[in-house]
Amino acid sequence: MQLYTPTGGHCGFSAAEHVAAFLALTGWVEKGTVPTVASAQATCSAVAPVAGGACEIIDAMPAEWAVRVVERRQKGAPVRSLVCADDAGDCPDGSTCSPETHHCR
Repeated sequence: MQLYTPTGGHCGFSAAEHVAAFLALTGWVEKGTVPTVASAQATCSAVAPVAGGACEIIDAMPAEWAVRVVERRQKGAPVRSLVCADDAGDCPDGSTCSPETHHCR
């Protein structure tokens, strides 16, 4: 289950969005009810007067992991262990991104 808001990661969720996400997850685990954006938004709107905060759960499709998360440079890590998406700066100078493996070479 992934829920998205315009503010980004879960650290930016409002209290109502946190409650809605928690209830969506526990409903899925305990009752087998697969959450949707609409059901999570409806729950958020219902709990917002008590929990507080905005309800801006949106339908979104994230990009590939390497596009969203910057690879941390680790001293001594082999270049071939670095994940890339062929974006500028993905791989250290003198290396390139392999489109087949999504690793620097």
